[in-house]
Amino acid sequence: MLVGLHPYEFIEPESGIFEFTLVDQLKNKWQAAIDKSIPLFLHYFEPDREVICIAIVNGICNSILKLPNIPKNINEMIIIRCWLEKLFNCAFGYASFYKSIFNPEMINILFDNDKTIPLQIGLKRALLWTNNKIFENALKFSLNHLSISESLSIDLDATSEQYTDILFNTLINEGNKFPKISLKFPAINLYNLIVKVSFWVIMYNWGDTLKFIFLLKIDCRLV
Repeated sequence: MLVGLHPYEFIEPESGIFEFTLVDQLKNKWQAAIDKSIPLFLHYFEPDREVICIAIVNGICNSILKLPNIPKNINEMIIIRCWLEKLFNCAFGYASFYKSIFNPEMINILFDNDKTIPLQIGLKRALLWTNNKIFENALKFSLNHLSISESLSIDLDATSEQYTDILFNTLINEGNKFPKISLKFPAINLYNLIVKVSFWVIMYNWGDTLKFIFLLKIDCRLV
């Protein structure tokens, strides 16, 4: 998901393990997630994927980390949890989430509302490739688990009135979490909604909302 491949090396997943306290209550939650086959990744690849590769590029040595999509035991949960914590403590210039995202539900299960860890990947820019199948979870993942300093681009394979409304409400209520949002798909209906709201905001001089509308810098591609 963090991409850009040329020469690369595979990272041994076990190399990322470090010690932390796994209390019985959390261990029981993890076992319940294993029993329910809750995935680490949400995606729309066909057929389904047993593992997902995360490619990390630094310009010198490119690395690929393979993590299981459906953890089968506590040890695999530990491996995943350790690597996620490492990612949450890193900062990247750019990330492309191509047809897959980390499952927000699994993140919550793994960290169990641990307030000592910033559950966000630090990024300058991010590109989110999604479709209707994972759209709502992709938005949830972006809002809660990405800390973006420059821009978020969203490329949606298909649109519908339902998802236009969801995206519009998200932009109005939580869009100020991102400095800039670029929508790389036909978004004329969304554009019209934003123009309409901007008009009423200006007419009634709603200060905070007016500031948000102008700072959001939404780039709707109408083609």
